[in-house]
Amino acid sequence: MGLYVRLESIKGAGTSRGHEGWVDASSVSWSLASSTTTMPTPGGGAGKVTAQAVQLSAPVGPHSPLVLLACVRGTHLKSVTIEHTVASPREEHVDQRWELSAVTVVDYATGATPESIGQDSFGLLFGKLVYTTIAQKRDGSAAAPISVTWEPTSGRTA
Repeated sequence: MGLYVRLESIKGAGTSRGHEGWVDASSVSWSLASSTTTMPTPGGGAGKVTAQAVQLSAPVGPHSPLVLLACVRGTHLKSVTIEHTVASPREEHVDQRWELSAVTVVDYATGATPESIGQDSFGLLFGKLVYTTIAQKRDGSAAAPISVTWEPTSGRTA
């Protein structure tokens, strides 16, 4: 199993097949919250959805200074791709993919202890998200992907 991040124009130290030059991440989390205006009944009003930044953590690497600079400078990254993989009888395959467009690094932190390697954490806001899940069939092959697209500023989905 693995978690990989490809930040446009920022090279990572990843060496895993298919993810060479990506950042080997330790964790990813993201959440949405909806404020509804009525009780949850059929036809009830939908509230405004608030998205938090996608939060990532990764061991310190060659990407670290560049992510810090992107945060400090407010650099816009054209794209960021995050892939979570699982082992299957055949090979490792992607079971979740986040494709972010119009991305800004909105926070960055780093730290270490004497007993561990340094660890970065950083947050990403985006203008568009394509989130895909890919189930694994019994024979270990990938099932058909299921995707949703969301644009936070317009609220458009597909």
